[in-house]
Amino acid sequence: MSGIRIASIDEIAEMEGHLQAFRGEFSSECRTLSQSIRDSLTDIENRVDQESAEYRSARDYFSGIEEPGWEDEAALEEAEARFQQWSGYLRQFEEFADVALARVAEIETEQTRDVAAATKFIDLAVETARAYSAIHFDGANGTKASGGSSAGSASTVASRRAAPQGSAITSGRVADLPALPNGMSWVPIEALDWKEVDDDLEFKKAGEADISAMLTVFEREVLPLLARDPPADWFELSEMDRRDGRTAPTTGRAFAYEFMIGQNRQSDVVAVDAPRASQDEHYGWESGRHRTLIARRLGWKFMPARVLGGTR
Repeated sequence: MSGIRIASIDEIAEMEGHLQAFRGEFSSECRTLSQSIRDSLTDIENRVDQESAEYRSARDYFSGIEEPGWEDEAALEEAEARFQQWSGYLRQFEEFADVALARVAEIETEQTRDVAAATKFIDLAVETARAYSAIHFDGANGTKASGGSSAGSASTVASRRAAPQGSAITSGRVADLPALPNGMSWVPIEALDWKEVDDDLEFKKAGEADISAMLTVFEREVLPLLARDPPADWFELSEMDRRDGRTAPTTGRAFAYEFMIGQNRQSDVVAVDAPRASQDEHYGWESGRHRTLIARRLGWKFMPARVLGGTR
């Protein structure tokens, strides 16, 4: 990175915008193609209906003639042949349309996932480059910065990674947080009834370090993908983990998603009772004390939770 320049970092960062624009254009083309296939199918269906009506009309006319001639018989046979021909076209095109529409949808999904992966890679590259530049170079002109040891530089990099800027979950801006699926809500952590949590809470099912690692993956990697349009789901995150070789619970995005949001309303997520007067209008606990305690230590202001019951 000896030739690093802020301008070049900014150019790399701009690629993310180009990728998103490309994804939008590609999705638009996919929708146009799919609509074209559906329109063609509708045109053929209309033509079949037209030929069917003409065939029925010719058949009724033929049946009503006392002594039909060969011309009448030929007209009936021709109308029937056209009807059968277009019916065959319709069957063939219906089979093609089913396969084509499914493939277009599949390609669009694959492209969306690839863009998401590329965007994540660019974000990481830009973050690393900016950290390196801030430590080793004067960002304005690319010259080496004076002072600072290698140990200090490593500490600065670690600090930047440990506290990513702009995380809405630590800033207290609930309006900046994405909507949650599966009936989950963002609950203010300090609005929970912490008097119900023991100071010496034991961690038996999972250690503090493991829970902290999973929460970090959720904050840094899953949360931005939930804010995307369309938001990522468990299946997409599982595919990303598979491609990246992430099999450990502490590094997997899909596991962090399941750990915090769940795949459905039956998943083991943080669950709390709605605020009650008997609890000084604090949320009561049903499950998730350990996760929420670690989140609180990490500086989170909000926690994904399933709120049970009504306020009274």
